[in-house]
Amino acid sequence: MTKASFDALRRGLVHRHKQSSWPESLGSMTALRTLTVELPCDPAERRRAWAGALAPFLDMAPAERDPAPGLLALTRHRLGPLTLIEMTAPAQTFRRIPERARDDLMVLFWLDGVGRVTWPGGTAGFGRLQGVVLDLAQAATLAVGPVRATGLVLPRALVADRVPNLASLHGAVLDPASDPVGRLFFTSVLDVAETATGLPEDRVLPVTEGIAALAAAALRRLATERRDAPKAAPKAAPKTAPPRRLAEVAA
Repeated sequence: MTKASFDALRRGLVHRHKQSSWPESLGSMTALRTLTVELPCDPAERRRAWAGALAPFLDMAPAERDPAPGLLALTRHRLGPLTLIEMTAPAQTFRRIPERARDDLMVLFWLDGVGRVTWPGGTAGFGRLQGVVLDLAQAATLAVGPVRATGLVLPRALVADRVPNLASLHGAVLDPASDPVGRLFFTSVLDVAETATGLPEDRVLPVTEGIAALAAAALRRLATERRDAPKAAPKAAPKTAPPRRLAEVAA
């Protein structure tokens, strides 16, 4: 994403909400840190390293086989209070357990692969170019095939005042192909993940503010859809060609 795009994002989405959407407790938080996980060749050590890389947000199911070499990659970018995750993984099962509750939300955008999310309130399938919303304070299981995904983890405090019934979004599937706001959120997260390592420090705060504002807008729309159609069947993966911009960023 270009500097001009970031500036437009901030002017159009952040300025109107700056006082209420950026809690003082988070401060300016302008640090940028990137961690690329190094995975050992030894299967047992590789499993421990992979589990440790996921541990802040997801756990591997106990019965999971050792991840095969060459099929795993994980990079985490920490931008102030936000964490961006770029992940490539073989088929496996992830889970969240109540004992490891965090006061954060995670949105996982699937660039390739399909899977199913299950939580105490239901189950839903998802596919390529869709997103799954997880409330990290609640239990969930993600069963996925081979995947390539980009995730965003953000503190609940950044969006809670603008998204009604935030906890009810746990397990919701976000379909950017049918939602322009969700599409802007999706593509912006991918663009920021791609360019994070070259982001000047003085741009970290505006970028994180912009992403948080887009997250709030997309999740608010999703919460409204869920409220108005609580018994609707979960959306399936898109059957038609995705919008050009989605196809470009996921290529």
